Amino acid sequence: MENLKITIVIPCLNEAETIPRAVTQALEGIQRTGVSGEVLVADNGSTDGSQALSQQAGARVVSVPEKGYGAALHGGILAAQGEIVVMGDADLSYPFLEATNLVTPILEGRADFVLGNRLNSKMQPDAMPTLNRTVGTPVLSFLLRQLCGSQVSDCNSGMRAFKKSDYVQWNMQCPGMEYASEMLVAITRFPNLRYLEVDIGFKKDQRSRPPHLKRWRDGWRHLRFILGSSSSWVLVNTPLLIGAFCYLAALGLSFGEYFGDGKVRYHSAFALLAFGMMLFTFSMSQIYVRALRVEAGVLVSRGIDLLNRFCMNGAPFYWSLVLFLIAGLQGISIFWQWRSLNYGELEAIGGTLRLVMFSSLGIFLFTLDMTLGLLKLTRRGS
Repeated sequence: MENLKITIVIPCLNEAETIPRAVTQALEGIQRTGVSGEVLVADNGSTDGSQALSQQAGARVVSVPEKGYGAALHGGILAAQGEIVVMGDADLSYPFLEATNLVTPILEGRADFVLGNRLNSKMQPDAMPTLNRTVGTPVLSFLLRQLCGSQVSDCNSGMRAFKKSDYVQWNMQCPGMEYASEMLVAITRFPNLRYLEVDIGFKKDQRSRPPHLKRWRDGWRHLRFILGSSSSWVLVNTPLLIGAFCYLAALGLSFGEYFGDGKVRYHSAFALLAFGMMLFTFSMSQIYVRALRVEAGVLVSRGIDLLNRFCMNGAPFYWSLVLFLIAGLQGISIFWQWRSLNYGELEAIGGTLRLVMFSSLGIFLFTLDMTLGLLKLTRRGS
């Protein structure tokens, strides 16, 4: 381990104002570790001379054509010559002088992945917007822990250290800001990987221009990735159960007068039905995402295996046919009622409600069977 070399990777897009100082601090941080290393600037198409300034400060520069924070870091990490990679931003908010605190646990064999936690007393009071510090980062970190099995406390920290040999196994794909969450989800697939957090300082962005980060856009991209990457079935089962309750309640309201005034009753029933449809659709999207990840080999899911066996027996398809038959009979019943009135005014809201209900359930089961079946065929044909 004595000859282990470090690479500090800094993504860069028009950072001429701060990149020279960032490189200088990173080089000093490497010196403090007592291990040889390099600073690598992953340039993402700068047009302000950042490349030349980085080289003058002592960094090696690689060009990464694919746009995005994640793409720049990924390209830089793959080009790194060090066995341990430390990543950090060019805006001087991260303490490269504290790199030894992240690298030492890996050098000593105590950890494989070290994240710098900014949410501590070392953070400058104005370093992070209040909403990001009190809501955004804590909520996203909580979701990563609960839904994805992560141990993270500060999911948006951009200062991390890890072995390059481990990184190449993580199959990183996201080119944008959600790359930070993708990395934390990726390492959960390796149970033997030792995770550690250390407190670091954090300063306000030292640039005079606005940051590349867009709070709401990038926050949504993180949330979208986390929801789509969850290994927990809470996001499938809970909407399904609530949706089933909504359907049963709507079915009960479609019969009889003992539930109250007709208009109020039917309005309530259709509202419940619509809400149930939305929940079923969300569950279907979560099942589809999990099935895709299972087929891609990045997720092992007993639930998807059970659903595949369920679909292989043709059960969803046959049940969908039964539901379509019931809906068809309900439609015929409504038509004959209308015909018996010589196509005059017809009060058949309850029947129409049941027609929509059984049809939508049939479509849900038919789509489930078709989706999982086609994914299996795609894998066999690839």
